[in-house]
Amino acid sequence: MKSFAERLAEDRRLSILKMLQTAPKYEASEGPITIELNDKDRPCTRDQVRIDFAWLRDAGLVTIDEIADLQFAKLTQPGVETALGIRVTPGVARLDP
Repeated sequence: MKSFAERLAEDRRLSILKMLQTAPKYEASEGPITIELNDKDRPCTRDQVRIDFAWLRDAGLVTIDEIADLQFAKLTQPGVETALGIRVTPGVARLDP
């Protein structure tokens, strides 16, 4: 059984993918992502977003670029499919039916 912290992380990762899926060029930096997560009652720090970016990169769902100490995540095709609920990725929450 998953812990509460694991479920929160999975939900946050799905939220990040969905935000990137609606962003111009499927790309956004950690700052706006952190603000939007907090606005959507998914409290987190910028460091947590960076950790989630790294996790999503390792899962092949995003690529990461760093410019002037800011990280930018960009969706890959598997990331788009996961955000849309077409693909199931362990460690990322599934869309509600």
